Amino acid sequence: MSVTVTHQGRRAKIALGSAHVAVREVVARAKAHFGLEGSFGLRTTRGRRADVPDAAAWAHTGLSNNCELELVRRAGGGGGAVRVAAAVSHMGSAPRTVSFAVDAGTSLAAVVERLVAEGAAPPDPLRRAPTVRVMRDRFAGEDLGRTLGDLGYGGGAAVRLHVELGALADGAAPPEKRPRDEAAPAVAAAAARPIVASPTEPSQPAAPQPPAAPPSAPPPPAPSPPLRDPLPDAVAGVAAAGSAGRDCAVVLLKYVEAVLRQPSLPRVRAIRAGNAAFAGRVAPAGGVAVLSALGFHEERRGGEPWLVLCDAGARDAARLTRALDMLRPLAAPGAPAPAFDPFATHRVDLRGGPAGPAAPAESEAERRARELRERAAALEGACSAPDREVRIVSAAAGARAAAARAAAAAPAAGDMPRGDAGVVARAAAARERARRQADDAPLTTRAMRDVAALEKTRVYDRCVLRVEFPDRACLTARFHPREPCSAAYAVVAAAVRPGLVFSLFAAPPRRDLPRDGTASLLDLGLVPAARVFVSFAGGHRSSADVLSEASLRRMDCDAAEDAVPESLPVVPGGGCEAAGPLAAGGTGKKRGKPSWLKT
Repeated sequence: MSVTVTHQGRRAKIALGSAHVAVREVVARAKAHFGLEGSFGLRTTRGRRADVPDAAAWAHTGLSNNCELELVRRAGGGGGAVRVAAAVSHMGSAPRTVSFAVDAGTSLAAVVERLVAEGAAPPDPLRRAPTVRVMRDRFAGEDLGRTLGDLGYGGGAAVRLHVELGALADGAAPPEKRPRDEAAPAVAAAAARPIVASPTEPSQPAAPQPPAAPPSAPPPPAPSPPLRDPLPDAVAGVAAAGSAGRDCAVVLLKYVEAVLRQPSLPRVRAIRAGNAAFAGRVAPAGGVAVLSALGFHEERRGGEPWLVLCDAGARDAARLTRALDMLRPLAAPGAPAPAFDPFATHRVDLRGGPAGPAAPAESEAERRARELRERAAALEGACSAPDREVRIVSAAAGARAAAARAAAAAPAAGDMPRGDAGVVARAAAARERARRQADDAPLTTRAMRDVAALEKTRVYDRCVLRVEFPDRACLTARFHPREPCSAAYAVVAAAVRPGLVFSLFAAPPRRDLPRDGTASLLDLGLVPAARVFVSFAGGHRSSADVLSEASLRRMDCDAAEDAVPESLPVVPGGGCEAAGPLAAGGTGKKRGKPSWLKT
């Protein structure tokens, strides 16, 4: 992206670089290319020959990127009055706008000095690290020596400047004001007047003058008492406000942390007084005194009061850090308020007398649930080891018993084997009824739901574990449902040879049973009966290699079958899990023979 610039028959391609580049930058590049000095400008070559404003951005001129312009010298060498509108911001404060006229040859530093006379800047502005922003360009330090004419602003032009002033440089302090001394100006003027010899007479040594009487010095001022830091008193006033003071300290802590985290961001150093958090939590509890002690001062922006903190460098950071240490203990959370329990009983007593906490009242549902839990625990009995009734069956005997059970369960000749379609249909119907009951059920409390679950619960006073060895030999034993899993490890360890390392697991999927007593058989889902597998370290082993001599002698001695333990209902006749046709999801009626089977 470039533009063609001509000057006295010479042509040059000047690169723009961006559509937002200022026209004065294009003029400076053209002057450097042709080796020109002085004040120049651009003028169109087609149609109406008009000057292109130097202060405008290229995108705002309405010219195309490949147009042709002429570089011409500006009349008067760029002199004349330039109208300046300056917005001055001092250490993050609200900007003050002034306007005045200066010559085009005035430097930016002189413009900054002029701001003091206009009342828009404090004394010694050049010692406050000024930064002058002209459109998109920033000038600071040595760049302040550039004149308005160098920036492309000639006679009759107007420019808007944004001037930002910081704190005084380190080691520099503003001059102190002294009391007016009537004799001091005269003495100082006499001492400063030089002695000049007459041009017609030779210079002669001056006659010694008697020493002048010293001027009368003003009496030394009385030492002023040291200023007291108002921050501790302001923080103490917030602490005396109680819970409102804690809320105020939380908000003040956020203000201070934001300033310390981003000290150069003006947004965090200004607080609108109409803010909801400030007006509702800070102002009523005395937080304004804390902010004033930290250096915040009141300003009006857009017709609203604001509290603004000026940037004071390291002193400001030290003061904010001290405030942070004072406010943190006040903002620390106290004892948490008790959570509201919608299921707890809340009683209101309208009788007279001293107020006190209401005694927890037990509802009817809670009493019923407690009674059912006690009955279930009584049915389970004490958690004591029952008679183990250990039986060991070899793989061959186990296979013969399984074949006998399969033959007994086989249908008679001529009967059609019953499939699983009816079982699946009854299970689906039971799930649908449960879903409808859950959708149509009214709102219930937790105690009412516990009562409904306990009324359907059936408990067991014993359980049977069948431990299967790698060669299909089995060990059967009885346990209490509340016994830990370590009891099963103890029974197997007594049946095998000493020193063997083994582990128990349930499958599928494989689930290793813990050796410690942290989980009971009921918690592991092994009640009322379950099959458990044993694995030995070192791989597959036959039962003859791992069982002890006593266990081998007892093998296949007891041919009785182990029956599944019977369940005991918590509420007699009230459980829906009782054995019988109702448990399978049926209607309880005797199933008759289908009509198509009748002869």
